[in-house]
Amino acid sequence: MSTTTTPTPAAPGPQSRRPLRGNLPEFRQDRFNYLLHLHQEYGDVVRFQLGKRPVYLVAHPDDVLRVLGRNSDNYEKGQNYQVLAKFLGRSVLITEGDEWKRQRRTMNPHFRRTSLNSFADMMVETTAALLTRWEAYADSGEPIDVVSEMIGLTLSIVCKALFQIDISGEMSELGQALTTVLNYGTQRTESFLAQFIGFLNKLPTAENRQYQAARATLDAAIYRMIDERLRGENQGDLLSALIFAKDDETGTGMDDEELRDQIMTLFIAGHETTANALCWVFYLLSMHPESERRLHAELTQALGDRYPTPADMDSTTYCQYVIEEAMRIYPPVPIFGRRAIGDDVLGGYHIPADSSIVLSQYVTHRHPAFWENPEGFDPERFTPARAEGRPHFAYFPFGGGPRRCIGDNFATLEMRLVIPMIVQKYQLALVSGHPVKPASLLTLRPENGLHMTIHRRASPER
Repeated sequence: MSTTTTPTPAAPGPQSRRPLRGNLPEFRQDRFNYLLHLHQEYGDVVRFQLGKRPVYLVAHPDDVLRVLGRNSDNYEKGQNYQVLAKFLGRSVLITEGDEWKRQRRTMNPHFRRTSLNSFADMMVETTAALLTRWEAYADSGEPIDVVSEMIGLTLSIVCKALFQIDISGEMSELGQALTTVLNYGTQRTESFLAQFIGFLNKLPTAENRQYQAARATLDAAIYRMIDERLRGENQGDLLSALIFAKDDETGTGMDDEELRDQIMTLFIAGHETTANALCWVFYLLSMHPESERRLHAELTQALGDRYPTPADMDSTTYCQYVIEEAMRIYPPVPIFGRRAIGDDVLGGYHIPADSSIVLSQYVTHRHPAFWENPEGFDPERFTPARAEGRPHFAYFPFGGGPRRCIGDNFATLEMRLVIPMIVQKYQLALVSGHPVKPASLLTLRPENGLHMTIHRRASPER
C-alpha cells in the first residue's frame, strides 16, 4: 500500500507583466488601499511581487501570532530594517539573536509601567505649557496644525525623559537636527532604490550633506551627555538609567556606541508615532461628537478640574477605549516586515525560506471576520464584553511577541495624560473643507496636516 503526501499549495495573488517591477507601482501609489484590495480579493495570505522579490501579505491573527510569537525564531527583521540600521545603528529595534536578547534584558526594567510613572509629572507640566500657549489661539480663532503641535509636544516630552533637556518653544539646534535625520531616514526607508543601492546615500548631494551635518550634531550631543553622566552626573533620566544598567545574565552593560544607538532610536521612535496617534484621536473625536461628549463627561466625573495622574487610569476607561479604537483605524505603524529564515506554512500555504513577509495592522485591524463595520469609529468595541473571544493579534498596534515595542508603556502613559488634559480644557474642531487622509508612509500621519480651531470649555479657570 502506497501513500502520497499532498503538497502544500502556493499562496494566491495577482499576476504582473512587469518582471523587474512586479506589483511595485500599485504598492507605491497607495500601499494601504492596495493591501486592503489584495486581502479582499485573495484572502488571508497573498503572494505578490515588489521588484523581482516575492512578498507575502499575512492578515489573519492566527498567522500573525505564528510569525511574531509561536514561530518567531524563524522570522527576522526585513530589508527596510537594514536601511534603518544605517541611521539608528545596532539598537534594540534592529539587532537579532543573542545580541538583541542581551539588549532587551538590559533595557526592559526601565520601561516597565512602575518605572515610567516617575515621568508623569513632567508629562503633565509639559502639556500644561502647551495648553497655556493655546490660549492665544482660542482667543483669536486662528487654526493650528495639530500635527505640528503634537510633534512638538511629544518631542519635548521625550527630550526631557531621555536627557532632562527642555526644547520647548522655538526648535533648538538639537530639535532641528532630529527633524532632519527623521525626515531623511523616512525618505530613504521609503525609497525602493535606496534599500538596494547603498551608494545613493553617499553621493555628495545637498540633501546628503545636510543629513550628515545633522547626524554629527546629534551624535556629538549624545556622546557629550553620556560623558557627563559617566562622570557621575546622574540626571534621573533614561540616559542615566541605561548607562548604569547591567544585563542580569552576563553582568555586562552597554558601551558608548551601543548607548548612542539605543538613545537615537528612542529619540526618533519615541515621539513621532505617539504624535501621530494623538492626531488621529483628536480628528476622530471631532468627527464623532457623541464620543467626544462621553469622554469629556467621564473626565469631568473622574477628575473634576484637576490634572490626571497614573492612578486615574482605572477610572477613565473610556479614554483608553478611544485610544485603542483610534489606533485600530489609524495604527501609528501600519505596516512592517519580516524575512522567513526557513520554510513555513501560514494559512495552509507554503512560505518558502528567504521570503519577505508583510504584516499590516492597517489590514488586520479591518479584518471583517473580527471587526464589525471595520471603518466605523466605535470605542466600545474594546469593552471587556465585546472584546471577549477576539483573537489577541486581531489588534497589535505595538507589534507583539518577544519583539513587542519596548516603548509601548511610555506611549500609553503619555496618551493617557495628554488626551484628558486637552479634552478637559478645549474642544478641537476640524477646519471646514480641510482634506484629511493618511499619508502612505512607514508611519501613519495626516498627509496635509490637521488644521483645527480651539474652543474653550465652559469650566472654571485654573
